[in-house]
Amino acid sequence: MLRHTFQHVQGIGEKTERRLWRAGVTDWLSFLEAPHSAPLPQRQRDAICAELEHSLRALERRDARYFTARLAPQHRWRLYPEFGQRVAYLDIETTSGNADTASITVIGLSDGARLRVYVTGENLACFAAEI
Repeated sequence: MLRHTFQHVQGIGEKTERRLWRAGVTDWLSFLEAPHSAPLPQRQRDAICAELEHSLRALERRDARYFTARLAPQHRWRLYPEFGQRVAYLDIETTSGNADTASITVIGLSDGARLRVYVTGENLACFAAEI
């Protein structure tokens, strides 16, 4: 999914992305191999080519932060197929009360294969180092 989006490139939104797809430019490599087939001005095509080269290098480095900084939150789901093995699920339980008086009682952390539980008075202090 990640290699099929252009929305991480500045100035490219859903409308332009759909226009690229309709023109047969459906992923980064198809754009880089034939930028002239993209229905965009030459200056914009050149800028997109430069960004896609950076994107490919970031993907090779497994740099998810590069993409999260460039993708709008509602499009970050596209990272999952490439980076899903690095996802953590977090659940924090607190005492009742407002933000000023509540305190953490339990933290659950899972990577999808293993669940770790941190409990106040037992091992909660270990959470920061282990995360």
